Amino acid sequence: MSGYGFDGRTALVTGASSGIGRAVALALARQGVRVIAVARKSEGLAALARDAGNDRIVVASADLRSPQAIDALLDGLRDAMAKIDILVCSAGVSLGTELLQDADPADVQTIIDTNIKGVAHLVARLSPSLVKREAAHVVTMGAVGGEFPYPGSAAYAASKAFVRQFALSLRADFLGTPVRVTNIEPGMVRTDFATVRLRGNAAAAEETFKGVVPLEAEDIADAVLWAVSRPAHVNVNRIQIMPRDQAFGHFAFNRRV
Repeated sequence: MSGYGFDGRTALVTGASSGIGRAVALALARQGVRVIAVARKSEGLAALARDAGNDRIVVASADLRSPQAIDALLDGLRDAMAKIDILVCSAGVSLGTELLQDADPADVQTIIDTNIKGVAHLVARLSPSLVKREAAHVVTMGAVGGEFPYPGSAAYAASKAFVRQFALSLRADFLGTPVRVTNIEPGMVRTDFATVRLRGNAAAAEETFKGVVPLEAEDIADAVLWAVSRPAHVNVNRIQIMPRDQAFGHFAFNRRV
């Protein structure tokens, strides 16, 4: 059976100024989807609009850590809200690699506000209009860390575990409606995510990819396109995707020797 078409569809993509969000916005626009691209960084959004080279992408700047900012964004998109049938929650952040006992509590709060509160509030606000569409799709962006935590990832891994469970719970809540839900769970991807996590240290971020062929943002965008374009009766619950050069690590031990 052929997949679900993209013609006439409208998507809202968060985190669209760079990385995976940007790649998803461009990929959807190339398929003919009208994309509302949202991010905090207005300069990144301006570059996205230029690179798109068409009128398929419109941009809107908003800090999704703030419920008030999300409300203002959606209030400003009131006419477009009724047309949105694809929501891709790609905005996310990790700050620092310290163990929790050494981490800055402000960084922990930023991770929670962005990866948990921002996603939950945005989906909650859009859900009433999504269930009225002929067909709709919510795509959340998890991470392999949401299932396989590692030292120095307490807040980030927990936030992505929330996203995974949130997506599965949405599947239960949306049962009987036209809304599908997919959680994408990437492993190592070459984006500016590592640079942000390492507080702008691009050289240190590049070291994390040394000797490894990581995923690219476009690989994740391909996964999003595949999930969204399945026939309307098909729901892809989760896609966990890693580069060939990455696998599951060893348990951590405190060796008293």
